[in-house]
Amino acid sequence: MIDKEILSQKEFYKFWAKDSVRYGDLDPVGHANNAAYSTYFESARVDLLSAMKSQYMDLYNTAIVQLNISFLKELKLGQQMDIGVTLGKIGNSSLELYSAIFVDDVCHATSYGVTVNFDTQKRQSAPIPEEIKELLKPYTN
Repeated sequence: MIDKEILSQKEFYKFWAKDSVRYGDLDPVGHANNAAYSTYFESARVDLLSAMKSQYMDLYNTAIVQLNISFLKELKLGQQMDIGVTLGKIGNSSLELYSAIFVDDVCHATSYGVTVNFDTQKRQSAPIPEEIKELLKPYTN
């Protein structure tokens, strides 16, 4: 796992997505509910995979098997977020992902996750095709 200090630095991330805090994301306290953070990180992961556009993407179906989120600062209605994503170790069937949410260059949350390539017919993990591994490499740190 990467040093926590590095995770809150924008320079660490290779891919960027944008999102904003919506009214439906709020909890009774008036800030983004913890579950909304998971959705923000998921949206950025999906944007990264969409950006990779390849004929092989139909061979790559991910399922998240681990997700850790560190909540550093609250997010409030209307804030515009920059969500950074970078990839860690690419394994046989698994992939490490690091993400962070920034508002005005201030880190509000970091995330570490592990996904596996998922065989939708056999309902189990499957090796990541070599063609996909090559597409993922530019986003690794």
